[in-house]
Amino acid sequence: SIFAENGAVVNCSPSHDLIEGFGDTHGKRAEKFKVGDALLVFDRASQKIVEAKTMAINYVEICQLVLMFERDTHEHTFVSGGIISHNLKA
Repeated sequence: SIFAENGAVVNCSPSHDLIEGFGDTHGKRAEKFKVGDALLVFDRASQKIVEAKTMAINYVEICQLVLMFERDTHEHTFVSGGIISHNLKA
């Protein structure tokens, strides 16, 4: 799991791609995140996507339901547990 400072949490494997910040166009594998790194999250209070710090990391090998938004025919953006990730490969 990746825990963000705003309370968002996503259960993920180390190979799960997360979006590091607003300038990130390719994502970063969860295993490369460290506590304190920025990641994009959905803030329920403001109803906006914002940057938040990674507060804790604990990887699991389980499935979790996600919301998926298609950006084009080859990539998808997901909101899972309030954290933004995607499957775009550089």
